[in-house]
Amino acid sequence: MQRTIPVMVRPASDFGNSAKAISISGFDQIIKNLNIEILAMTQGSKEGLLQVAKYIRRDMEVTQPFIPVDLGHLEGTWSAEPITEGKKHGVKMGFSAGYALWVHEMVDPNIKWSKIGSGPKFLEKAINRNHDAILQIIADKTKVNRK
Repeated sequence: MQRTIPVMVRPASDFGNSAKAISISGFDQIIKNLNIEILAMTQGSKEGLLQVAKYIRRDMEVTQPFIPVDLGHLEGTWSAEPITEGKKHGVKMGFSAGYALWVHEMVDPNIKWSKIGSGPKFLEKAINRNHDAILQIIADKTKVNRK
């Protein structure tokens, strides 16, 4: 089952003639792996999910690749909010700057980032490297059914 990730995207025309179509790669498998384990948990905690978002946000500040910074606008557009669909709980987190997705997917190795240690896939890599911590934060706030 394909997971849909809502993102705010500006039209390519906003970036001039040099703009390219942008696609997200890598998130599907990471989210799928997390969901397999999270689905074993019941009584999802909005508090725990918001703690996950705070943990991920902080990790992007202290572990490479850092959030790219030029003027600091991107960092300031971070938001996180709990979501509930039926019995399923989640957290919607990310950057709302219109160019956030574009910066996240800039994988060209020739790019010279203005902040040393920053780079592409900063959110994706933070989620991936913190897989166990994410599960532990959620487990600490929920009742876990073990088979």
